[in-house]
Amino acid sequence: MDTKEELEAELTKMRKEYKPFLKNYAPSTKQTRDRIYLKNALWRIETEEDKQDFSNVVEGKGDWEEVKLPHFGEPLARAVTYYRKEID
Repeated sequence: MDTKEELEAELTKMRKEYKPFLKNYAPSTKQTRDRIYLKNALWRIETEEDKQDFSNVVEGKGDWEEVKLPHFGEPLARAVTYYRKEID
């Protein structure tokens, strides 16, 4: 193959040849689990008090900020952050 057109022609030929092998014959599966979609959560950066007593984080103490998930943003350097979400 020396040109783009020859390459495209060969790819088209191979796609046609292998198309029968790409069919999906698997039966559809039944949904058996309940899903909870997380769209937002509470978030904050670890403090010195958290290092001394982790129960502060578990109990929800401190200044939490509500963020939309997925959450991209600070901190931009190495840090420990926490997310919190109560689910019924």
